[in-house]
Amino acid sequence: MRKIFALTLIAISFASISFAQKDGTRFSGGVELGFPTGSFGDVSTFGIGASLQAEHFFQENVSGTVYFGFLDYFGKSISSSVKYKATTILPLRIGARYYIGDGLHLGAQLGVGFISSPFSSTTGFAYSPQIGYNFKTNKGKAVDLTFKYDGYAVSGGSLSALGIRAAYIF
Repeated sequence: MRKIFALTLIAISFASISFAQKDGTRFSGGVELGFPTGSFGDVSTFGIGASLQAEHFFQENVSGTVYFGFLDYFGKSISSSVKYKATTILPLRIGARYYIGDGLHLGAQLGVGFISSPFSSTTGFAYSPQIGYNFKTNKGKAVDLTFKYDGYAVSGGSLSALGIRAAYIF
């Protein structure tokens, strides 16, 4: 757990230092829903969590992202006497976005996922192709709605989920 905390602090510090006080940088925080696919769907029902993201624009329609999240996937009951335990995933990723038009964006992120269940903990290669749209609010702010596929390659297999992230851009 100390390793996870240290890596999180390093990532947040890196994002803050590299993006601080520059034009074209924005931060977002939001909620996430995850729907397990493949064999992960055999042991988990759905996930809920939160995330923070920093986004820096290098050009008008190209940006880089730094992302940290927390997702808790609830265990599935397969009978009255057997219920799988919850799985927690802490993804830490960097990536890029390309904006097509006003708010429509395509992106991808790569990084690491810290995966913990009651019986084991592991680290996996994390990847996430994404498509989303930034909606403007009446007060001139924006909300980012992103649909994504989150994958985690771990020793002996992989975990994957379809996800939705709704985040307020500040």
